[in-house]
Amino acid sequence: MSCWDVLGIEPTRDPGEIERAYRQQVKFVEAANARQLDDAYRDAMAQAGQAAYRPAQAQETRDDISGSQPSAAELGAAEHQLVREVVIQVNALLNDTARSGDVGIWKAVLTDPPADQAPLKQAIAGKLEGQLRPMARQGDLAADVASFLASWFGWDDVADSEAVGASVPSEQPASAGRSEGLERVEGEQQQPAGNFWPAAIGWIVALIVLTSLFSNLTGQ
Repeated sequence: MSCWDVLGIEPTRDPGEIERAYRQQVKFVEAANARQLDDAYRDAMAQAGQAAYRPAQAQETRDDISGSQPSAAELGAAEHQLVREVVIQVNALLNDTARSGDVGIWKAVLTDPPADQAPLKQAIAGKLEGQLRPMARQGDLAADVASFLASWFGWDDVADSEAVGASVPSEQPASAGRSEGLERVEGEQQQPAGNFWPAAIGWIVALIVLTSLFSNLTGQ
């Protein structure tokens, strides 16, 4: 896995974007993955040409961000049980195609107190991110569901990919309009052929009537 995969962004030489990605990821990182995130941050900065970058900077940044936030490890037994219950509900929701597209149900599951409290929210995100984030980015979830998850968990890359995907369907109405226009033109082209025989029969009847009248006038 590359440093960009760990940070959840495309390769870039913008140190500001790398910093933002690191600060976003560090909110949810578990202790076992902290070193991997720090290494990814360091490698990304090096590839961005940050010669003044110090190896200890990642650890200092991580301490600065997470120092005031309770970690998942500090949760009590009741809180850990709640996290497990939320994860179970989310997995059940994913297996129910009739309900998985209803953003209201997702909000009820993830934002219902006390699951909306920061420590629990972080713990839930840590359990679900590896599963839901790729699904949201790849369009496997309904657009409003992906938008809610991106906003709730702060997944900027999901919001970006969703915006790109939302622009694609806009081409379809034009195509549909062209198809309808072709059908209308073809129908108009075919209409005269359908009206030929009624007109011809009318002319024949008229000729017969005129011939009869002419015969009566001439006495023949």
